[in-house]
Amino acid sequence: MIQKDKLYSIWVYLQAEPLFWLTLTIGSYLVGDYLYKKSKLFPLVNPVAISILIISLVLINLDISYERYFDGAKFIHFMLGPATVALAIPIYKQFKVIQKEALSISVSLITGSLFAIISTFILCEIFKIDDQVIFSMLPRSATAPIAMGISDLIGGIPSLTAIITI
Repeated sequence: MIQKDKLYSIWVYLQAEPLFWLTLTIGSYLVGDYLYKKSKLFPLVNPVAISILIISLVLINLDISYERYFDGAKFIHFMLGPATVALAIPIYKQFKVIQKEALSISVSLITGSLFAIISTFILCEIFKIDDQVIFSMLPRSATAPIAMGISDLIGGIPSLTAIITI
């Protein structure tokens, strides 16, 4: 009985520590990445999707709120911004090519974005999807951190947007 009490105490302590949730997040991604490589890079075995699945199962089965989890894993969320900014480096390196093709790139981006937003909205209206879910789906064509920010601004659910964006 003493052993069981000690294990329970350790579990309670670990849950309260942000490091546990950060470790779970990184560990679940590493599991997803391992499975992705084992599947010979099969697109449906996406490491991020696997990570979300693992974390969701842990949170649901242990009755842990998302807020409690996020308190520990917010460092990764914080790093999404700088990671997005880092995407500017390859863009800068290809600046001459981008300048040369600016018109075709702009037309393609605007057309694709508008089509994605309009088709998402129309399909959601046809299937009578809740407005908050619609607002979460509309910015799905951007990168996850940008889409989450837009979702939050227009009244969506940023965590749902993150899942949809991936």
